[in-house]
Amino acid sequence: MPNEDSSVKGWLAILDQLETLKPRVIAPDHGAPVTDASEIGKERAYLLDLQARASELKRQGVPVDDAGKQVAAEFHTKYPDWQGAVYIPNEVKRVTNKRGERD
Repeated sequence: MPNEDSSVKGWLAILDQLETLKPRVIAPDHGAPVTDASEIGKERAYLLDLQARASELKRQGVPVDDAGKQVAAEFHTKYPDWQGAVYIPNEVKRVTNKRGERD
């Protein structure tokens, strides 16, 4: 979710659509060149975890920039092979902005 038009809700909807196709293999645009459909579940789990953690920090009153850094550090350990880790601070912003709250 590197750009402002992205949302967790949107990505989860895309994953739902992909899952209904019941793919045997997936060729993502980044990460492993070819993988199996288990990546859909891994992506969903990551996004839900990100959403929950960012929302929790927001409720605690943590400033969004600090929350982005904190989630990035936590997820670096929790998801060490995650290809899009550089985007985590922006993803936290997407989750915690007003649009993200509606998602």
